[in-house]
Amino acid sequence: MPKIHKNSIKKQKENFLKSYIKAGGILSPALLEVRITYNTYKKWFTEDEEFRNRCLDVEYVQGDIVETALMSQIEQGNIQAILFYLRCRRKEKWNDKQTVMIEGSIDHTMKQLVVHVTDEETKLLMGETIKLLDKNGNEVE
Repeated sequence: MPKIHKNSIKKQKENFLKSYIKAGGILSPALLEVRITYNTYKKWFTEDEEFRNRCLDVEYVQGDIVETALMSQIEQGNIQAILFYLRCRRKEKWNDKQTVMIEGSIDHTMKQLVVHVTDEETKLLMGETIKLLDKNGNEVE
């Protein structure tokens, strides 16, 4: 297998980052455009701190763009956008679920009911469509 020159890898990384920005921080289109695999991307992301930081910068900018679009929808009175924002940013008041911590103890008693049923009674309860098998897999009549 031929060695890939470091400058070639650096160029591939630069091309990927340009595509990643163009794709709005969405990975698949960027990978397809520069024809690299996800495993290659993951290796670069794991091993190259500068590359990783530049990818994270793209994702951060993408988040800002999305938040700006959300705020624009909120300013236009979009109720769904308003509720989404409140549920995410004001969870204590607007979340559908609330966690309540109660201190103290609860006294309880648990009773177990055991019913013994014969094979014949089981047949009557379940109907004849259920066949009972013994431990060897033979049908019990």
